[in-house]
Amino acid sequence: MKKLLFASLYLFLLFLISGCQTADKKRSLSETDKGEGKVKGEQTEEPKMEPKSEGEIMAQHFIEQINEDRVLMSEEEIQNYNQAVMNRSKFMYHLDSFHVLTKKEVQNYINSYSFPKLPQYNGTKKITSSTVQKILDNRNLNAIPDKVEVKKGIIVRHTNLRSFPTTVESRTSKDSIVDNLQESELLVNVPVLIIHESLDQEWYFVISLAYYGWVEKKDIVLVTDEEYQYFTEPNDFVIVTEATVNVEGVNLDMSVRLPLIREGKDDYIVALPTKNEEGIFKAKTVALPKTNSHLGYLPYTKENVYRQAFKYLGTKYIWGSKEGGIDCSSFVANVYRTFGFSFPRNTSHQKESLMRKTSLIGKTNSEKLWILQQDYPCLAYEDGHVVIYLGVLDGKHYIIHAVSDTMDVTVMNLEECYHLRRLDSVIVVE
Repeated sequence: MKKLLFASLYLFLLFLISGCQTADKKRSLSETDKGEGKVKGEQTEEPKMEPKSEGEIMAQHFIEQINEDRVLMSEEEIQNYNQAVMNRSKFMYHLDSFHVLTKKEVQNYINSYSFPKLPQYNGTKKITSSTVQKILDNRNLNAIPDKVEVKKGIIVRHTNLRSFPTTVESRTSKDSIVDNLQESELLVNVPVLIIHESLDQEWYFVISLAYYGWVEKKDIVLVTDEEYQYFTEPNDFVIVTEATVNVEGVNLDMSVRLPLIREGKDDYIVALPTKNEEGIFKAKTVALPKTNSHLGYLPYTKENVYRQAFKYLGTKYIWGSKEGGIDCSSFVANVYRTFGFSFPRNTSHQKESLMRKTSLIGKTNSEKLWILQQDYPCLAYEDGHVVIYLGVLDGKHYIIHAVSDTMDVTVMNLEECYHLRRLDSVIVVE
């Protein structure tokens, strides 16, 4: 055991001193702005646990530096914070306010996306103008009625939110890692409003809390008002706390929230939204191990921010969080959603909507570092990118973020990175 711990610490120190691999690389793609029994409301202190994984060991080093475990905000305060963010943001949607939309309103949502200018590549092949036209026609705009009755749905498996109803990828070059038609991810049990269907009847256009776009119909189930309320506003619920957990073939990502049925000795019995072969809603009873989940939201403490962030360590960076990966803004949103926060999707939307923001514009690097270390962990933004500032360890400033430079969630020495000079604001989420 001692040998294992020593080896882990040794790897940790090697990792930290490595810093950024390139000081002035070409601007990373993750910096482009396109880039969630105890009764609900209660918060309890977490038992101290011995770190086991590399991420847990690294998180523990930062936790020991702060030596603080007070609850920063209660659940009621977090709910009030969310409401204030909703009121400030133009890019978060009160789903309860949608009932009937006009034809023009639906058209405006769909037409807010424009297809990238050719040439574009789907894999190694150029996308032809005829392919583009077929994709555009699949939006089925002529079929939109004068009045659109909004339907309620729930996501039944991790899915992609697309700007157009197609699985065709659109990249600016054969080697690009960015699919320009990928907007975001939607996690299991996320509520959506369905306002239109594609011509091939394989896609729905949906509005979610923080974004809208096209989702494959196979990943959504239509629900009644009662089913919608039970799954999206449960009295007692369980939160997934690992980066991802596979339960009976379904990938549940960090911050997925499921209604609690009962508590077992080693697991929680929860209700999982599914659909049968006929596409009809079905609630399935499954077990979530207590080691991967928590009854209610996690207490919002600095310790828990570190623990949750480091659970993503090494997770693959993928634009728009496709294929089991994650991007910078989703990384931050998922971590903070385990405490009950609701953030806008994109970095620019987060930056303009979240509160307790301090501008770093015009500041020297030394001034930026001084501001950052006044209250951390905190969120630090540059144009199109967000990082979690971890604090100071052995005299060095560190960040953790999902970045395309290394193609994963990684820790970097901020003073050795080009990110420091680009940071323009810092947000303390309190």
